[in-house]
Amino acid sequence: MKLSDIYIWNKKNIGFTANVNLGWKNAHGDFIMLVNSDTELMKGNLSDLCIPGRVVSPTIAHQYIDFLAGPFFVVPKEVTKERGYLMEEMKTYSSDSEYDSRVRDIFEKVETVKIYHKQAQTVKAAKIEGGTEQQRDREIYQRLKEEGRAK
Repeated sequence: MKLSDIYIWNKKNIGFTANVNLGWKNAHGDFIMLVNSDTELMKGNLSDLCIPGRVVSPTIAHQYIDFLAGPFFVVPKEVTKERGYLMEEMKTYSSDSEYDSRVRDIFEKVETVKIYHKQAQTVKAAKIEGGTEQQRDREIYQRLKEEGRAK
């Protein structure tokens, strides 16, 4: 409890996406770093990820993701005002894929910063891995793709 200036404690389980958005909406500063608890910084300087007007992800050591890396990305405040937050209709991490569709034109990957992501540890701890919420989110995302609202 000594790592941050602000802590939000919510006894009600409102879902991964809504919790991320709650923290994002209460964050102060010019850049918001959205970092899953199952990630570790391996190398680089986090300030390299703060690029005005760009949504930025570091590289992931053992995973190649072409665009926005859901476990760790940085959004400038001005982009949040223009593009919004994660879609709360989705409860799990599929919402980052939808967000990627909205910001891909201003996305940048920074190769000098590298993280390690312990894949699926967050959803395993929440006991939702492969469950009905994830399946429902995949269906929502598929519908958005069919409607041309996601890539």
